[in-house]
Amino acid sequence: MKSLNHKEIKQAFNHFLTWFTSLLLITIVCVYSCVQTSSRQATQLIQQKEAFDRVIYTDAMLADKVDSLYNYMSLMNTNQNQDDQQLQRLVTRKKEEFTKLVSQQQKSQRYFVVYNRLFSHVNEMLLLKDSLNKSMMEEGDLRDELRGCLQQAVEKNRQVKRGKGPRVY
Repeated sequence: MKSLNHKEIKQAFNHFLTWFTSLLLITIVCVYSCVQTSSRQATQLIQQKEAFDRVIYTDAMLADKVDSLYNYMSLMNTNQNQDDQQLQRLVTRKKEEFTKLVSQQQKSQRYFVVYNRLFSHVNEMLLLKDSLNKSMMEEGDLRDELRGCLQQAVEKNRQVKRGKGPRVY
């Protein structure tokens, strides 16, 4: 026994089934895309976090090395240090090691350009230290020469006063 509006019911059911299936497929596609997007975002966040952690670790290591370099440089020209030349060689060697490390890191991170600028200032300070040492050595030599000249002048004065020295006419 079929109802009189059997065709219309069947047509309405097919219409409903088409819309229901299409909406179900759209919902499934949306849920799938959300899950895929969130998994990609999680992967990217993990990669960015690891990269950031590497940068933070490297920055902390470089900051520690710069602090030790600063401590060595602050010992220069003080009474606490017996061998200033050895300390200067140590500072130069450590600076070269840091420069090499920074130049390796600079290829991956532009942030480390600041350290290159810092090391150029360290170079300037070492050059100033060298010129200061040279000036101090020259000053010591000139003082010794001046002492010698003064000693000779005093001895000549004594000889002239005693009458033993050569007379200039």
